[in-house]
Amino acid sequence: MPHVLVVDDDPSYLTILERLCAGCGATVITARTADEARVALAAHEFDLLLLDLQLERQEGPQLIAEVEQNADLASKAVIVTGFSVLAPFFTKLPIVDKGSLTELAEHLRRMLCVAEN
Repeated sequence: MPHVLVVDDDPSYLTILERLCAGCGATVITARTADEARVALAAHEFDLLLLDLQLERQEGPQLIAEVEQNADLASKAVIVTGFSVLAPFFTKLPIVDKGSLTELAEHLRRMLCVAEN
């Protein structure tokens, strides 16, 4: 069973992402801040990281930069954001737009199937 960390400060999207992942058979840990995400990353192994670019207090880009510095974490990370046009200026990680739930759900199915194998 894949283990997923979902980081988003928007409670609605946090719930949507959690349910999409759980619906694919994943166990999910959620974090609403970069600090919560760091605690979860230190305590657990994850198969997939879903990171929001636009966290409160401008924490998103810093958290993403920290993840990118760790090759293992970076290989498991996807940026899920409503700012997909701007995201490439902040990261080279894969980007999925929050506005397209169909595309997001399909991307999660592909990622979680890979994680199971």
